[in-house]
Amino acid sequence: MFIASCNGQAEFTEFQAKFRLVNLPIDSVQFLMPSDTLDVKFFNNVVWESQPKEDKNGKKRVVPPKVFKNGKAVDLISFGKVSDTHLNYETIDGKPGQFYAKVYAIGKVNLHPSYISLIVRTYNTELSYYDLYNFTTDGIRLSAVPLFTYGHEKMLVDSIDHVYTKSSISKDGRIVWCENNRGLKTNRVYRLRDDGYFEIVKEERTGKFEY
Repeated sequence: MFIASCNGQAEFTEFQAKFRLVNLPIDSVQFLMPSDTLDVKFFNNVVWESQPKEDKNGKKRVVPPKVFKNGKAVDLISFGKVSDTHLNYETIDGKPGQFYAKVYAIGKVNLHPSYISLIVRTYNTELSYYDLYNFTTDGIRLSAVPLFTYGHEKMLVDSIDHVYTKSSISKDGRIVWCENNRGLKTNRVYRLRDDGYFEIVKEERTGKFEY
């Protein structure tokens, strides 16, 4: 069992206050408008740096979000901190510039009375994400689901050019999720367990991977 520090709880209270309540169902996550902009360092501290640590191969690491699949907890290693340093670039007419990743508070959804579920959007150079994080009421991040992932062909233009994952959330809190990975399509249904972790309750795969 993990216990949050007093400072961590205070930060999490400030953090979650930036998210407005979004009513279910949600048909298209990508059309939800941000309720606030999050400082990247603040986001990283609340969601990652202040979280409990564990020993892994003789080293301390932040406990990653987990989901249950086939009755077993699985680490989600694709999630992580957002870069808070700039990327230098040059336009086609030779003008230099700097790109900074941006993080937005999208909304809070009520999936379980004992937990706080927050949708966060990250805008980055090539890929952007809408992620759903589930926390205890004192700010321990337990689980996550990548709701919507898309690519944009131009770094400074936030356009949805390639969709990799998309989701909807039903009125009863089920997350219907679909990924198209170069022709290999995966459809899943997630639900939030009573222990605060998302579980894949259904999965189907069709098609084949195109190299």
